[in-house]
Amino acid sequence: MSEASATEDPPDPFQLLPKAVYRTLMADLYALVPCPTLTDPELIAERVHAAIAEIASMVPANAEECAISLRVVTADAQAKENIRQARQLFNDPIPAMKCQAQASLMMRTANAARSMLLRVQSARHKREAIPAACNQDAWTIHATQAFLLAADGQQVPEPEPLFVPPEPEPVPTPHDDDPITRYDEAEHYALTYPNRAAEIRAHGGVPSTARYGHPEAKLVQEIIASTSPILRQLDEEYDPNTRT
Repeated sequence: MSEASATEDPPDPFQLLPKAVYRTLMADLYALVPCPTLTDPELIAERVHAAIAEIASMVPANAEECAISLRVVTADAQAKENIRQARQLFNDPIPAMKCQAQASLMMRTANAARSMLLRVQSARHKREAIPAACNQDAWTIHATQAFLLAADGQQVPEPEPLFVPPEPEPVPTPHDDDPITRYDEAEHYALTYPNRAAEIRAHGGVPSTARYGHPEAKLVQEIIASTSPILRQLDEEYDPNTRT
């Protein structure tokens, strides 16, 4: 053994996982897609390459979606093989009908797998639109791979704890930024009816000639007794000739 190979770092098992998925996928394609009677290596490779193109067109993004895509193409290949056998048995109706029934079953299986793939991808796209859910999924996948590799005897570091971003600061409601919410009832009344409040303070109560609805007695006393700068400014600006 050379010195270079002795000091070479072992391959990262996490990088080997995707290669294992695709090598297994290719082995399954060669075993399940070409019909058993096909012996020409070029034709076999051509069938497998066509299946690769079909799987790629389904846009699988992870191992699960690759497995479902494989299910689609292998079930479809089996349906074609059953149809071929049914055509060869055209002089023997009963076996031919059985082959045709099996072909129909495999077609339904392929279609069901394709529908399942679309549902799985749709759910993934929805979660990917939420950054927190996307990060959670990525961490879960990595942690699951790490635990399974460790159970298989691989030397892998334990997954780091999932980083949970701090809760965002609460968005203040419109009332939090509204200074009016900090005023008492007398100030509210003065801001809403400045002339009436000034008149009440000037007369020490609601004038008998007032043509507006009388505030409650408690509020009248608060308006008269208030030392708020708002009401004190009304005192300075009060014009007895102003009618409300």
